[in-house]
Amino acid sequence: MLNNRFKNIDKCKFRNIFIIIIAFSIVIFKGNNILGSTLTNEELFCASDIAMDMDTGTILYGKNHTSKIYPASTTKILTAILTIENIDLKKSITVSQNAYNSTPYGSSVMGVKAGETFTVEELLYGLMLPSGNDAAIVLAEAVSGSVDNFVYLMNMKLKELNLNDTHFVNPHGFHDDNHYSTATDMANLLKYCLQNDTFKKIISTLEYTIGPTNLTKEPRTLRNTNRICDPLYTNIYYEYILGGKTGYTIEANGTFVGYGSKDDKNIILCTFNGSQNINGNQGRFLDATKLAKYCFDNFKKETIIKADDYTFKLYDKDNNKYYIIGINEDFTTLINHNEITHINTELLTNFDTLDILSSSEETSINNSNIGFLKIYNSNNKIINTLNLKYLGSGYYTNSFVIKENYTYSILLVFIILIAMIFVTMYTSRNEK
Repeated sequence: MLNNRFKNIDKCKFRNIFIIIIAFSIVIFKGNNILGSTLTNEELFCASDIAMDMDTGTILYGKNHTSKIYPASTTKILTAILTIENIDLKKSITVSQNAYNSTPYGSSVMGVKAGETFTVEELLYGLMLPSGNDAAIVLAEAVSGSVDNFVYLMNMKLKELNLNDTHFVNPHGFHDDNHYSTATDMANLLKYCLQNDTFKKIISTLEYTIGPTNLTKEPRTLRNTNRICDPLYTNIYYEYILGGKTGYTIEANGTFVGYGSKDDKNIILCTFNGSQNINGNQGRFLDATKLAKYCFDNFKKETIIKADDYTFKLYDKDNNKYYIIGINEDFTTLINHNEITHINTELLTNFDTLDILSSSEETSINNSNIGFLKIYNSNNKIINTLNLKYLGSGYYTNSFVIKENYTYSILLVFIILIAMIFVTMYTSRNEK
């Protein structure tokens, strides 16, 4: 929203300010009109699904993906990444009596005992493969001293990642009405987690063996509950889905978050609230496979936003300065090549933040508080939001240009101005 300084338009500055406003909207056409395979919500078994470009965060397909869901044990991806980021994996942790007693009765466990010692790494595999709620509590205490403190850390991380439709009350996902998320938030959370190589390795491991401990003489082998990645389950195995985390409670039904790769396409797949028995298969895995095949077969990488087209100079007449904002590089993402993709963009800026940044000696070019470039598809749904960057500032000169390389927008402005002149002349003539 424009502040008062930019709203206070005089005649000599009207043209420049008007260009700023008009330049915020543009339409791009991509793809060709070829009939290809499609996917409809009716073909999917889960109540909420999403497929996302893992590299860019572009939403490739969504079914009720902004609706409230219960994540169940997919919660553990946040527990895992917070552990990896905050504690040495080789550190030894002894299971407290409190952790042992606090494990929800009847829930999935890795089988720890009070007083038993493990490394953090072993507990992480116990958390992610057999989905150990006991491991989640032990790790929460190891990182933060108590479960309550760890839950606070979880919600702070969610806030930091702008996952505003998610709230967690425990580190394992055992049901609580106040423990909820959306498919979109969970996909973005997984996208963040997958940037960590240790996390990615653990979530992609099928089997892990823990040697004897101080309380057990025999090694224990942990097996991943993620059947879609396991060749032993021939009825559901899909080779291009490479890792994931499952979850289940009565209230949540079957849940799954995972990722897959084929050719140069990397995607995230999240499926929630699916039946555990659909002709012997699980809805969460059936939907993940359908979404993956749809994306791999119908999408290709294309550059849809050119950085040069979104580099703006905004004029501050009170301070006789201009600010340069934009995106750092061309935006290349997966686009459905079987459809005409009608992409709208909306540019939102925060001029007050520009004032602060332009006067700061420690301004970071990666600052993300300047504004956003929202990208919409032909159904007017947001498929991605790019952060605008502060690229610098300077003082006004006679050669000042409000927006470089934006011929289309300038032409549009002239057309509108001409139309305004005709309207004014027509109105004046009628008044006489």
